[in-house]
Amino acid sequence: MSEYDSLNEIPICTAVTAVEIDSGEKIILEFGQGLWFGERMEHSLVNPNQCRAFGIRVCDDPTDEHRKIDMELSDDYVVPFQMKSTTCYFQSRSPSLWEIETCRTFQVSDPDTWDPTTEIFRVSAVGRGPMCVSVSELYDVCSYDLCLYEFYDFGYLQDSSTHDIAQISASKRHHGVDANLLSLKWGIWLEKVKNTLKHTTQMNVRSALLPLTRRYRTDLLSQRLKRLSTRFYTDTMFSKVGTSLRGNNCAQIFTNGNGAMFAYPMRSKSQAGDKLLSLIQQVGIPNEIHRDGAPEMRGTSKFNQVCQEYRIKSTYTEPQSPWQNKCENVIGVLSKKLKARRARRIPMCVWDYHIVWEAQIYTRTVHENHNTPLEALTWDTIDISEWIEFELYDSVVYWDDRENEAKQSIGRWLGPSHHVGSSLCYYILTEKATVLSRTSVQHTTKEEFETQKMKDRVVAYHESLNKYIDSE
Repeated sequence: MSEYDSLNEIPICTAVTAVEIDSGEKIILEFGQGLWFGERMEHSLVNPNQCRAFGIRVCDDPTDEHRKIDMELSDDYVVPFQMKSTTCYFQSRSPSLWEIETCRTFQVSDPDTWDPTTEIFRVSAVGRGPMCVSVSELYDVCSYDLCLYEFYDFGYLQDSSTHDIAQISASKRHHGVDANLLSLKWGIWLEKVKNTLKHTTQMNVRSALLPLTRRYRTDLLSQRLKRLSTRFYTDTMFSKVGTSLRGNNCAQIFTNGNGAMFAYPMRSKSQAGDKLLSLIQQVGIPNEIHRDGAPEMRGTSKFNQVCQEYRIKSTYTEPQSPWQNKCENVIGVLSKKLKARRARRIPMCVWDYHIVWEAQIYTRTVHENHNTPLEALTWDTIDISEWIEFELYDSVVYWDDRENEAKQSIGRWLGPSHHVGSSLCYYILTEKATVLSRTSVQHTTKEEFETQKMKDRVVAYHESLNKYIDSE
């Protein structure tokens, strides 16, 4: 430029230039937030830090032994640089209108904003000792035409005695959700970061203004739980056969409306919040839950508190409109299945084990689709080993006598026990109408059952069981 005095009111522009890369393909580079000098400059000047702030990886340091001098636009498109004396440059020209409309275009700087005083760069230092750079100093450091940011291989850093990882202090105690910073931290393109933020949640990001004076809260348990991108429906199913052995009178039913159903027996509707917690811990956190307007699920109820704590959106059906809740259909399906197994003479007092088992089987059965409803919900491959061996209320033998391990006890199988013991642990109904959790369980063979001794034991078991059931 022939003018060295300060200039005012320089127009801000978005400009394009055409570049031919090594493959011979012509591409268009689009620069946003540029300064327009018209014909007063023989060559265009590119601020590499403005490109880096937009997520473009630029290396213009010819002394860097680990990278080529170039501008990486994507995994497949790279603009190579050349050196003339101490100047780093690349060849470009003004594109034609046809090239602008037909050639591939890359945005290499932010088209909307650029404020060099607010940008933060992580500095990779190569030297004998660690370097600490404060945010207030970064602007001066970054004003040099150097390649200040680079990701090193961690294994290489450990083996090298000449490289140290730079330390940086920041103006904020927590960075929050910043796409530009995340691009630097993860070492990926800015566009990928923006898509990642769009398709994920960031519900537990810390923020703080003051120094540490106490421990942070450690109750962010939802971070360890699976988030289900679906809407759930729930309703209460009441027992028509009385109270169970465990004192349950009803069950909270949950479904996604696409075949997955979960039953949680309870003593009263006031336990609905606890059962929602069980669903969250065992299956995952639904994004939304739809229910009726029962008072046990509104206001300051435990159910509503759980929804607020785990950020579950709550919606309600209209009054006198039960068809708006898909859980009503699921309750109908479960009721039919309970009636269909009456031929097995399952005692009414274990209806709560029965309904849980029916829901587990239905959720793990392939229906119209090519996968089970539970797999479609969680995207996990479902193992059904615990449900293959026995049918509900099968007659079984199990080990229970510690003093005499040769003695087998007779019982009835009531389903998998997921809260006691290891895998393949089952609920067993004993002759005293109590329920145990045992792992050593097996069928009685036909030959064993035909012996008079076993027949007498089976008769004695049922006589004792009926006596205790009748006394309940």
